Amino acid sequence: MELANFAFVLMLLANALAVWLKDNQPMTPELHKPYISDDRELEKTIRKLAGLARVLKYVTWVFISVMFVALAEDYFGLLSKTINYDINSSWLIIIMGIAVYLTTLPQKKLDKHIYRNLIVRALSEVFQDLEYRPMKHIEPAWISSTALIGRWNKYRGSDLIKGKYRGVKIAFSDIRFTEKKRSGATFTKISKFQGQWLSLELRKEIPAPIHLRERYEYGEDVKSDVKTENAAFNQKYWISTSDPYTAFFLLTPHFIEYIVNMDEKTGTRTCMSVISNRVDIALHNTRDLFEVSGTKRLRTLLEDNGVVQLRRQICDDINYITGIIDELLLNDYLFGDSAN
Repeated sequence: MELANFAFVLMLLANALAVWLKDNQPMTPELHKPYISDDRELEKTIRKLAGLARVLKYVTWVFISVMFVALAEDYFGLLSKTINYDINSSWLIIIMGIAVYLTTLPQKKLDKHIYRNLIVRALSEVFQDLEYRPMKHIEPAWISSTALIGRWNKYRGSDLIKGKYRGVKIAFSDIRFTEKKRSGATFTKISKFQGQWLSLELRKEIPAPIHLRERYEYGEDVKSDVKTENAAFNQKYWISTSDPYTAFFLLTPHFIEYIVNMDEKTGTRTCMSVISNRVDIALHNTRDLFEVSGTKRLRTLLEDNGVVQLRRQICDDINYITGIIDELLLNDYLFGDSAN
């Protein structure tokens, strides 16, 4: 019996690994065509799966509670002293694993419908050579090399997008960095960054690194290597570089004004680095883009205006990123031979 249980567990683990590998494959427009073209059909499917996922979520919690009681009975034997029955804990664990796995299937199917028919479809209309990986993110090693984020020791991310926009190679993802500190027996978790990380590849090498950071983390007295004509910008940001001449080409009056206005409008803290042939922009806004499949969030959007509202939300998120790229592409020094 123990050998049979072990074999069954191995089978479940192998199946889980196969599902994980499949979920981590890049999503491309070619891979996920045809789409569900009729919005009414798509909305009906999404509503059905969202309702089923919501019900099964509560059923799962009830089932897990019952299984824990059963496992406790198997361990302590409280009821079996008066009631003649036997509980096998290994079978209970297997049954619990199967039940939990089965209850996640509607949510997984719902996520794939949203990824395929809404997110990938909307992204493919804007970006070329698109690769979308919902469970991946820009590598933290590269982010560390830009020196834009302070100390951190925990990270997570999602919604990695790679492709071309107006002829320029881009990469983008949600990122969250935290710092976990210990003081005696107490642990403190400090959020260092939550938002989007955007990288663009140049077709030219920049002579010297340029870093644009907000002063909030470094203090008001930190000295900037470059002073612009915009007083509000100088008060909020500081620039570090060994090449002020190149920095002036990068930080045009129009781009400076755009950053200040965008930060005020969206509640964002923006940092930027230009190193070698790559521009990196960190948008600290405590938001995750394309997050429409969570049960509560999805129910709110569906009640508002159905699939139309879902699509509008996704398009707004895309426009938020492309708006920043469009402003950068206006800079002839950086992208004069790249953008089209």
